[in-house]
Amino acid sequence: MTSPPADAAVAAVIATYPEDVQARILAIRALIFRTAEQIPAIGPLTEALRWGQPSYLPATSRRGTTIRLAWNRLHPHTYSMYVHCQTSLVDTYATLYPDVFQLIGNREIRLNADQTIPTEELSHCIELALTYHLTRQSPPRHHQS
Repeated sequence: MTSPPADAAVAAVIATYPEDVQARILAIRALIFRTAEQIPAIGPLTEALRWGQPSYLPATSRRGTTIRLAWNRLHPHTYSMYVHCQTSLVDTYATLYPDVFQLIGNREIRLNADQTIPTEELSHCIELALTYHLTRQSPPRHHQS
């Protein structure tokens, strides 16, 4: 599946990012839709701006938590994927992938714009976020391809 056309407001925000970051944000956007499509329990996604950032959430409530994507001019050679700060997701990411991601606080995965996206690991992090309310009673598992 190719990801659906971007929401107009989301596309407008992404267009303000540097070109190399735009390409990476769009690649992660596609990964979010692809991951959701592979897990029927997630269902369709909602795409919108939240806090001025492209955001993705299962359309049905209580399935997962919002994922936000953003570039920050204070860190111009990086971009980030955010999850809700009141989840345990970043701790889980740190346990599963201690040497893969730069994790900031309790909500951010920061990625370098000049490095390859760790697609398999990031897809698993996306899966954990989009199924957070469905699976948070289950222990984290290592992703198997």
